[in-house]
Amino acid sequence: MPAGSYQTADGWMMVTLVNEPHYKRLCAAIERDDLAGDPRFVDFASRADSADALIAQLREVFLTQPTEAWLSRLHEADILAERILNPGEATQASVCQDTPGVGPVYTPRTPGIASRSEEALCPAPDIGQDSIAILTEAGLDRDTIDQLIKAGAVRQAKP
Repeated sequence: MPAGSYQTADGWMMVTLVNEPHYKRLCAAIERDDLAGDPRFVDFASRADSADALIAQLREVFLTQPTEAWLSRLHEADILAERILNPGEATQASVCQDTPGVGPVYTPRTPGIASRSEEALCPAPDIGQDSIAILTEAGLDRDTIDQLIKAGAVRQAKP
């Protein structure tokens, strides 16, 4: 508590809190330190008991600015938060990787800060694609690797 979805001045976002320090950082990020010191909201259990009062105040605050402004502030405070997409924006919710032997593979983005780095991810290697390099790095010589391949213990990617 108070994780959930909140309407902003121009859309919706979700906010997730994992531990007690997140709540205090959330209050600081939205410039409502009074909520952090309020005895009704002192810990997760208290906030759950007083959820209606707390959520009403957060809803009011989040309506004052656009989603991107809130996300910037919340991410800066290390709070998990992300825009809630409408159906027309749904393509932004996944990353497409062209995977050898499979074709395009769509995976959901990770909400929050990590999603900004997912465009640079590489597709999963084909089975056996890196076998020789990995075994060489592990200290095996090429003759031993060739014997393992011939015996079927190690696979190589199809040419």
